[in-house]
Amino acid sequence: MSNTQPIERVVTLPWVQPDAVGEQPPGLVWIYNVSGAAPSSQANALLARISKSGFGRWQVQAPPAGQPAVVALLEGRLRSAQLLLLVDAFALASDRLQAALQALALLSNDAFVVLLDLPQGHASTRDEVEAIKARIRRLAAAQDLNYVDVVTVDAGLDAPGAHAGLTGLGSALLQVAGLRAAHLSGPLRMQVKATVPGPGPVVYGELLEGSVAAGDRVRLLPSGQIAQVRALLGLGNRMPLCGDVLTLQLAEPADVHAVDLVTAADEPVESADEFLVRLASDAANTIAERSDWQMCLGPTRRLQRVKLLDLQPLPAPEGASAGAAAPGFTGRLRMEAAVPFGPSPALGPLRLFSLHASVDAPATTAGVLLSACRTASNIHRQAVSVDKAMRASHMGQKPCVIWLTGLSGSGKSTIANLVEQRLLALGRHTYLLDGDNVRHGLNRDLGFSDQDRAENIRRVAEVAKLMVDAGLIVITAFISPFRSERELARHLVADGEFLEVHVDTPLAVAEQRDVKGLYRKARRGELKGFTGIDSPYEPPASPELCIDTSQGPAEEAAAAVLQLLMTRGIIAPMPETDTPAWARAAASCAA
Repeated sequence: MSNTQPIERVVTLPWVQPDAVGEQPPGLVWIYNVSGAAPSSQANALLARISKSGFGRWQVQAPPAGQPAVVALLEGRLRSAQLLLLVDAFALASDRLQAALQALALLSNDAFVVLLDLPQGHASTRDEVEAIKARIRRLAAAQDLNYVDVVTVDAGLDAPGAHAGLTGLGSALLQVAGLRAAHLSGPLRMQVKATVPGPGPVVYGELLEGSVAAGDRVRLLPSGQIAQVRALLGLGNRMPLCGDVLTLQLAEPADVHAVDLVTAADEPVESADEFLVRLASDAANTIAERSDWQMCLGPTRRLQRVKLLDLQPLPAPEGASAGAAAPGFTGRLRMEAAVPFGPSPALGPLRLFSLHASVDAPATTAGVLLSACRTASNIHRQAVSVDKAMRASHMGQKPCVIWLTGLSGSGKSTIANLVEQRLLALGRHTYLLDGDNVRHGLNRDLGFSDQDRAENIRRVAEVAKLMVDAGLIVITAFISPFRSERELARHLVADGEFLEVHVDTPLAVAEQRDVKGLYRKARRGELKGFTGIDSPYEPPASPELCIDTSQGPAEEAAAAVLQLLMTRGIIAPMPETDTPAWARAAASCAA
């Protein structure tokens, strides 16, 4: 079954096959060679035989060469049923093992197996091997990794019998599998891999926790819609098990997409769009506060733009050398859209993510969502029957945000007021959000520090999003000096619904106008943090429209905005005989 849900921004990751989403074998063993030394012939033979043994249907796979260690370990957590660290007992670089264990601890505290390779030609006693195994367990315990089973390749050292090494490894892998199977007793949690829309949509995904049967009522997240399961396909009479890939047919149309979560109707998980996170990266890669990271969350191939802020280095482990690089970072991650989140170990794969410098760049950083950044809990989205399209259709218009940005005195409020008047004359439904007016009510508690300005724009952007959802044409007039905050506002609404208009008036002209006397106060030092004087303004990189009000009157600027709306199909072009003077000016301005 292929994924029919369109994905605009896709990156091919090693743990996802685009034409076989969700069809990874349940017994995949992901092996990470910590030491980097070539495995012994005994280790290779053992790994080859494990797939043919009676311990389960295992398939051994390794990360591609050259992949950063933290990304390779993240991949192992996401893709495999078991994570296996291969350690050469006599070429053991403790710093490499320390780094691997440190990365695992930063990502998640889960069970895994260490396979201790004892190459041929190296004489060793049982005491020597036990000392090495104890050392590995101590290093793991120092990172709070307490579920570690160390197995040696050399059969004669583990137990008598030719198959003792195979028995030890198989038993260890089964024990880890048993820990994961324990999640079966929890409430339903199924990650959607693909969907087939229709009156009774088909949902295809992996069972992470709990169980499901025909007739059950389920909740779809993040939409919050409740639906009934009509049929469970492909399992016959067998009870679904944790790790199974299931196909559900729902009894009614549903808003469900790849990467969504199916939960028990009466036991949902919360959704959030901002999280406290923990990050790990190789020394060769840097982690920086940026507003344009691309994040791949969980075992998916969908990227979304995120903002990383408030980075703080984690303290160095005890005994680390002076000047050693930080083992990782904590920070806040702000997403474009809310995602389901919960503390259950079964949802661990949905909390892990990789960061990419751009859509086409490989992953360089791995991370884990720790907690949602909100003061209230037990908040769930309520599904509603009337949506944005229905409201807009009732009004007979296309909703959008016209975001005017520029220096104080550039003419934003004047242009916005003219645009709203002319839209109202055309019978359009609008609302104008002006910077000064909003600070008298909604944002009266905010000052003009960088943090308060960012919060000011965040609140306004959320209000604009709600108004667009109501079907309105929203006009905003704010200095909004920071490019990153405007970009976050853009990504709150659908593609094509955010029209950025840069009122690009030179500082000298804006200062000469100085209608409110603010520039004079700023020049005298009476007003601190004033944009353009002692606080920067970051002009848009690629606005939908750029207007220099020093080159013409506000009426022509408003006409240009109206022409932009006509060009984008927000409002219909008017017949020549009905075209008022301002619209004719708009046409000439656009030309």
